[in-house]
Amino acid sequence: MQTVASGTVEVEASIGEISRNTAYGTQTAADAVDAARSANAVMRALSGSSDQIGNVVRVIDTIAGQTNLLALNATIEAAGAGDAGDPATPSSGPLPASTGLGRTPPGRREQRTTSGIVTQPLVRPARGGARVSYGGT
Repeated sequence: MQTVASGTVEVEASIGEISRNTAYGTQTAADAVDAARSANAVMRALSGSSDQIGNVVRVIDTIAGQTNLLALNATIEAAGAGDAGDPATPSSGPLPASTGLGRTPPGRREQRTTSGIVTQPLVRPARGGARVSYGGT
């Protein structure tokens, strides 16, 4: 009988140990699930912030592109203005007839066919009234 009683105590102790280990494992798994949920929430917040940063970068890129276009337009306008009244300075349009020079102004030339007939000017108006030469000078 003594052997049966001592075996029962040992089995009871083993069952208690198994129960405590199972409870610890269950609590550890629950903690891991909570940590994963927290990490998932942080990742979603970071993703949202990343999207917002991407939007800001796109706005900055758009503004930079518009600024470059404005600078280019200002450069073209300044170059087209030249020295008013100086016939030797390239201008954005034809020289007034009053200059009596009867020539194509510098910076503007016309495309001619083999027979010498003017087919089209190589200077085309750009936005803002300035002229940009596409065919060279």
